[in-house]
Amino acid sequence: LAGISVCEDLSEDVKVASILSGGRYREIHGQNYHPDVTREALDGLKRSFRTRPSDIWVVTYPRSGTTWVQQLCLLLTRGPEMKGEMPWLHSPWVELSYATRHLDFEGLEGLGNPRVLKSHSIPD
Repeated sequence: LAGISVCEDLSEDVKVASILSGGRYREIHGQNYHPDVTREALDGLKRSFRTRPSDIWVVTYPRSGTTWVQQLCLLLTRGPEMKGEMPWLHSPWVELSYATRHLDFEGLEGLGNPRVLKSHSIPD
């Protein structure tokens, strides 16, 4: 974990790490997440979220062009009418959307096929 310095704990099981880029991340289940992602949100997703064979996942390291690839996938699957649209309205960052209550499980289920989903999580 070169380049990561651990800062003060928020609680006994949640650490905030300061990454070289200046970003702050929360460690949950041994992985770094956006500070707004919670253990409860991740556990809820793991229990309730069901993938579909038609799902398209954009899974990358943070700050590596994820939103750009997400927009390309939306343009390819939805057509040019997506140009200028906010990608997170049609292609949510799954673990953050649920944690911040921007989208719940029913909202994820309500997305049309194929769903274009974004994540910075390690597949589990």
